[in-house]
Amino acid sequence: MLDQQTIINAFIDNLSRLSEHLDKLSKLLLQEETALAEQNIEKIDALAAEKNQLTTQVEQAEQLRQSQCIQLQISPDKKGIQQWLKTKPVAIQRQISTLWKNVTYLGQKCSTQNQINGILVAHLQRHTQDALSILRG
Repeated sequence: MLDQQTIINAFIDNLSRLSEHLDKLSKLLLQEETALAEQNIEKIDALAAEKNQLTTQVEQAEQLRQSQCIQLQISPDKKGIQQWLKTKPVAIQRQISTLWKNVTYLGQKCSTQNQINGILVAHLQRHTQDALSILRG
């Protein structure tokens, strides 16, 4: 069985990776919005493949985070992490708190941008359907 400090170090590394993946995903979603607005199908296809890969990496890091929370006997939500951090040295509190804030901020940013992109996709689909309806008479 791993000692608690080893698990905490792995938890910090994983939060760091999760933050990096979410940052890349956030930037990619902005590129996707531009490609959708420009109706650049080739770019949209390339970004979709990259988005799938990044989403998988985010999901894997999140699953690992939840597993690590179980090992550390932490509820994996904000409240659980905050309560657990109160029992840790200040340096660990600062490090994990900063990473956690960044992960939650980037996760929300990605979610919002993904919703915007979904609206653009729906708009493009309606536009295409309208054009097809006109062509069909």
